[in-house]
Amino acid sequence: MLAVSAWVLTAVNRWIVAGFFGGESAGFFTLAGNVAVIVTGILGGIFMQYWQPVFFAMPADSVNARRALARRVDAVALGYAVCGMAGVVALHVLFPRLIGILIGAKYTGSLAMIAPAGCFGVALITGQFFHAMLLAAHKERSCATADLSGAALLVGGGVLAAALGGEAWFLRWLLVTPLVPWVVNRTLARQSTFPSRRLERN
Repeated sequence: MLAVSAWVLTAVNRWIVAGFFGGESAGFFTLAGNVAVIVTGILGGIFMQYWQPVFFAMPADSVNARRALARRVDAVALGYAVCGMAGVVALHVLFPRLIGILIGAKYTGSLAMIAPAGCFGVALITGQFFHAMLLAAHKERSCATADLSGAALLVGGGVLAAALGGEAWFLRWLLVTPLVPWVVNRTLARQSTFPSRRLERN
């Protein structure tokens, strides 16, 4: 289920754009996503490959140890989000200069989609850090709840924005999606990682 969910998230926005706004817009969005993933994907790979072994090496046999793990994951996820968003902004600024050099002039229509596609990429990878936290804390069974809940909001929000507000509101929704993993994935991951106060006292 998690593998299917991850696959759906990588393609769902293209399907939404094609279904609601037509093939031409889908082509523009696909190009924007392919360019944006160069920044978000490479940064995500660097952060995850460097920090995931650190997460797994940290102890998780007590509440205090798991809190230290959660703080470390929060710091790394925030660092990635800040770097990812900075990269998306830089790409948005640089993209017009690439038209006519690396990108054909007929794809100018994808310019407005670079930042939204990049923000969605940041959202997807940020959620992976909280997935890694659950694994490091030996809470594997809780991964589905956190991951699928975040995925449901990302997909549902995109469909509703496209259906009710059109292309402009769909792109605006994508711009705020980096908040989703912090509100949904992080919250659910922490609820699973830490016991209630009553159990913690015991």
